[in-house]
Order: sequence, then C-alpha cells, then structure tokens
Amino acid sequence: MNLRKLKKDSKEILKKNFGTLVIVSIFMSFFIGEYIISNDGFNNFRIVEQMLQDNKENKVNTYFFNNNSDYIINRYVDTAIFNLISGNTVKKIDTYNLNHNVYKGIFFTIFNFLTNGQIQFQNFINSLAELTEGVSYESIMIIIGSCCAIFLKIFVLNPFLIGENRLFLENINYKETKLKRLLWAFHKGRYEPVVKTIFRVNMYKFFWDLTVVGGIIKNYSYKMVFFILAENPYISSKDAINLSKNMMNGHKFEAFKIDLSFLGWFILEYISFGIAGIYVNPYYKACFVQLYRVLREEYIEQQKINYYLLNDEILFNKKMLLKKAYDMNINKYPDETDKISSTKYQQNYSLTSLIIMFFIFAFVGWIWECLYILVDEGILSNRGALYGPWVPIYGFGCVSLLLLSNIKAFKKILKSPLKTFFTVMFLCTIMEYITSVYLEITKGVKYWDYTGIFLNIKGRICLENSIFFGIGGCICLYFVGPYLEDKIKKISKTIQIASSIILITIIMMDITYSTIKPHMGPGITEEIKNKSKIEFIYKT
Repeated sequence: MNLRKLKKDSKEILKKNFGTLVIVSIFMSFFIGEYIISNDGFNNFRIVEQMLQDNKENKVNTYFFNNNSDYIINRYVDTAIFNLISGNTVKKIDTYNLNHNVYKGIFFTIFNFLTNGQIQFQNFINSLAELTEGVSYESIMIIIGSCCAIFLKIFVLNPFLIGENRLFLENINYKETKLKRLLWAFHKGRYEPVVKTIFRVNMYKFFWDLTVVGGIIKNYSYKMVFFILAENPYISSKDAINLSKNMMNGHKFEAFKIDLSFLGWFILEYISFGIAGIYVNPYYKACFVQLYRVLREEYIEQQKINYYLLNDEILFNKKMLLKKAYDMNINKYPDETDKISSTKYQQNYSLTSLIIMFFIFAFVGWIWECLYILVDEGILSNRGALYGPWVPIYGFGCVSLLLLSNIKAFKKILKSPLKTFFTVMFLCTIMEYITSVYLEITKGVKYWDYTGIFLNIKGRICLENSIFFGIGGCICLYFVGPYLEDKIKKISKTIQIASSIILITIIMMDITYSTIKPHMGPGITEEIKNKSKIEFIYKT
C-alpha cells in the first residue's frame, strides 16, 4: 500500500468539506474526548503566568485551586510555597475545588468529566474495595459518578463515534455532508446493534490490554469495526468484529505506519496546546477512512468471508453513483430517513397531556440539576426552589414550546431546525433571566450564579447554558413531546385527570410551604454554598 498516495487522497477528502469536518472533530474532541492527547502543557503555562502576575501585584492567588492538575494543586498547597508566593496570613479557599479540581460551567464540567473518564472504572473498583472497611461519603460519590460515566459512555457517547465515521465515509463521494450525520447511529433500528457491538469490542480490548502486547495487536485488528458499523449498522457484533479482523489480516503494520507518520503532528498538537488539532484530527481520521476504502475494495474483489455484508451500494459504488445522478443531487447522499416528519411535531396536545408532561420535564430537569451539582461540586443536593423532585422552569419551558408549536408563525420556524434552535435558545434565555430576577426579589437568594462563566449577564444567564436550552428545546419539540403524547393517549382519560389533580395539589402545597420557608442549603443556593468555604491561616 502506498502510504504517500493514501495521505494525499486523505487531503482531497478534507478539501471537499473542510469546515464541516473541522467542526465535527472539535465536537468529538471536547464533548466525546476522542482526540484528547494532553492539556498539561497548557495548564502549566497558565499556572506560571498567573503566579508571576499575582506575585507582582501582591495578590492572593486563587487560580491554582481551580486548576485541573492534581500535581500542581498538591504542590501549591505546600505551606512554604503558599506563604512564599501569597505573602498573606489569611486565605479563603473553596474546599471542593481544592480537593476535586474542577472549575465552573457546564462545558468545562462535562469536558473534565468525560476526558478523565478512563480512570472512572478504576475509581469504581477502588471504591467498592473501600466499602469493605466501612461506607464513606467520598466512596459513594465516586461510585455514583463512575456509574454515570460508564452509562453515558456506553449509551450516549459511543454512538457519536459511528456518526462521525459515517459523515467521513459519505464525504469521499459527496460534498454536502451535514453535521446532523453525527446523530446517524441514534436512528431507530441502528441504535441497539451499534451500542451492543461497541460494548463488545471495548470489553475485548479491555481484557486484551491486560496482556499489553496483545492489546496493541488487537487494537489494530478491531480498527475497522467502527467503519463497518458506519456502513452497515444492522450487522451482528460477531460478524462486524470478524470482518474487521479479516480485513486487517496482513495490514496491521500498514495501519501502524499511519500512526507512526502522525507522530510529528501529535507532538505539534501537544506543544501548540491543542490548536494544531484543528487540522491534525480530521486529517488523521481521513487517513483511516481511506484505509478502510482500500481494504474494503480488496475484500469485496477477492470475495472473502461475509464480503456481502459490506452492502451500501451508493456509498462507494461509482456505477450506482452515475445511475443516481439523474434522479438526485449528486452532492448529497440520498437518505430520506433523516428528515423530520411534518406531522410529528405539529400535534394538538390535550390539557391533561400538557400537565403530565410538565411534571415529567420538571422531574427530568431536577435529575439533570442534581447530577450536574454532584459532578461539579461533589454534593448530593435536592436542587430547585421547591422541596419536591421537580424544577418548574424546565416544565414551563418545554410545555410553553409545545403550545407554541400550534401557532401559525411558529410552525414556519419549525420547518427549519436551525431557526428553531436559535428561537428556542432566545425564548428560554429570556425565561431564565426573568425567573432569576423573580426568585432573587421574592426569596432574597440566588439559586444559580453564572458569574465567571464566559459571556454571562449579571450571573443570571450565560451563553453555554443558552446553547443547552436550544438543543434541549429542539429535542423536546421534534422528538420527546410527540413521543410522550402518543404514550399518554394510550392511558385512560380517568387516570390522566386523576393524576393531574393529584400532582397539581402536591406542587401547590410545595409552593405554599417553600414561600413560607424558602428551600435553601449547600448545593442549592449560591449564598449558602459560599458559607461552606473555610479559611486556612498560615503565619509567615
């Protein structure tokens, strides 16, 4: 195999749709953790820079306690270094940030949580071992966090890897590949076999890694599994693994040479604090896409075992491409299954359905808030302004969007997912701002504070939260709302009405009680949370 030609062809793939492929690679780096090498170099650079700046201004340095490097934090807490740099006797330190080294914001928390996911399984095992000597709060937190990380990895993050591969494969012959292809594996019928196969491959890799050398060899044997799934997601996990092993038989060293040829690029990515990855990561992926294309052609020509399972005729077959050129735009892959049904999201929701969905969304929002605080601050808390397991702003937000879907002007917006995203993001951000002001005026406390997060307004709203609202709102409008409506319709009307009355009665009692005695505590309100900070006193 000519490595130089393969890399040249890979560059041609990038040129077709460079912007989209770069965005995909950035997403896969920061949210899925696929391409992360290390960020220690960037951390250390910032630490030294901040240390010198604070020393010049004779200020207390709090940056170090929010850095995500255990080594630097542990060294900096050393009394001698602490006194030498700060020159002060009283220091206020956020104890959670000191011990758990997280910063602030949803993006940073998710990034920190996922990119450190490789140690979650080890922490899980260690925590179980500690339980034999007595249950501790820290052990329980690590177990819960590890279980959440494993669950998230298996059922949410892994399918994105197949979507990314699908997008790159289509980009070989089609110029107009879309970002929505990242969700390709989540389609009904594809999702279950994809999750099952990836889980099986990862289990095999885990046990082979225990042998070290075997792990390296098998890593290349299974190299084509994700590409095979991206072509035929309905294939059995056993067939996908065997196909990959057969395709890579005699070609493992060639795949190794591709990795070796990128060594310089990876070093550049490391010393550039990841900036070079904007080009390196999609280029690296494109090379293995080309490798799959070459090996696939060879495998089919030689009619090896189960070659017929590589059966996407339009994806690679040039004759089929020419045939389809008269019936379609040749730049776009012909897949009608990704279109959103116009009848799905334009439904007339009944009153009882909306009431029940309000409580469902409020409960899901409560779970999300509790998990976020658990990961971000290590606190198990009953989030929200009320005492019950619900955060009403999520319920009001989602139900309001479902009601808007019946308005003529909003129906036009719904035909474009992009317009819908920005509209929902704007409306939900306004609602969050108003709710924040209302709670601060009526209860005198802050239930959230985005101060310090990029592009925030008075700590009440911030850009990254608005983006999450936009994504969540679109999912609610196009998928969750219609799905729940179909399910609720199957429940008898009597049960629907009775459930609605009971739930409304309970939440009204909760609202009354929380008005008399506001719901506050660690991890719930910002003012109370700040009181959990302690002072370390050092004498110079």
